[in-house]
Amino acid sequence: MQCILEVKDNEDKFLLEMLKHFRFVKTRLLSKENVRFITELQESVEQVKKAKKGTLKLQKAKDLINEL
Repeated sequence: MQCILEVKDNEDKFLLEMLKHFRFVKTRLLSKENVRFITELQESVEQVKKAKKGTLKLQKAKDLINEL
C-alpha cells in the first residue's frame, strides 16, 4: 500500500525518523513538481466527482471552441 502524508514542517523530521525504525515502511520524499502534480490531480478528481453529481456546471464543448 502507498499513501501520501501531509505533515507540518516542524514535525516532518520527527515523523521521518520514527518511520525509519519500521523495517516494513519505506519513505521517499517527493519533489515540489511531483507534489504540485499530485495536488492538481486530486483537485481534478474532485471536479469530476462534482460534475457527476451535478453540483459543478461544465462548459459546453461548442462554447469552448468558440472561445478559441
